[in-house]
Amino acid sequence: MGPYYFSGLVSLFGSVDRVAAVGTRPRLEREIHTGPNAGTMFPVEVPSTIQVLTAFEAGQQAQSLLSFDSALERHGVFEVHGSEGTIVIPDPNKFEGRAAYVKPLGVLRDGMSVEQEWIELKQEGVVVGRGLGLLDMVRAIAEERPHVATGELANHVLDVMLSAEESAETGEFVRVVSSVAPVPAVPVDFDPFAETL
Repeated sequence: MGPYYFSGLVSLFGSVDRVAAVGTRPRLEREIHTGPNAGTMFPVEVPSTIQVLTAFEAGQQAQSLLSFDSALERHGVFEVHGSEGTIVIPDPNKFEGRAAYVKPLGVLRDGMSVEQEWIELKQEGVVVGRGLGLLDMVRAIAEERPHVATGELANHVLDVMLSAEESAETGEFVRVVSSVAPVPAVPVDFDPFAETL
């Protein structure tokens, strides 16, 4: 799942400067639950839960929790917290979901409600799910314009994840060697169902 979430972070904030991570492997074996090998046990050789602190070149910070061990099915949470509030962004794994803005509570006084209003954000364009990056790439090549899913982005995200793995092993911050140019947004009027080729 890491490529989806780290690609989302890099698309929003730009290149990652360094990461720190901790990982755990609570079970040494896991069971395959679907397909022809269902019921077969396999060894767990990598951390199945990893927490990553990400420092971006422009100064922003992020924290990520990626886990196959949680009993709570709460996935696709992607929130950006800032001084003026929080923006909830759709799941980068599925490219769909809720988009909302939440204002800060301010100063709490005795008897005040801690309920916050969620202001739903209208999503422009068509939200279709996976494959959008590939479709954008094909059209962008034909239109001779930049596309979203570049090899440069993929290389940087892989570098971030490998750096996180190294950090989890060493317990040290790890500087990310690569960088990436700003990731362009898919045009608002992009219609994935239009016949363009």
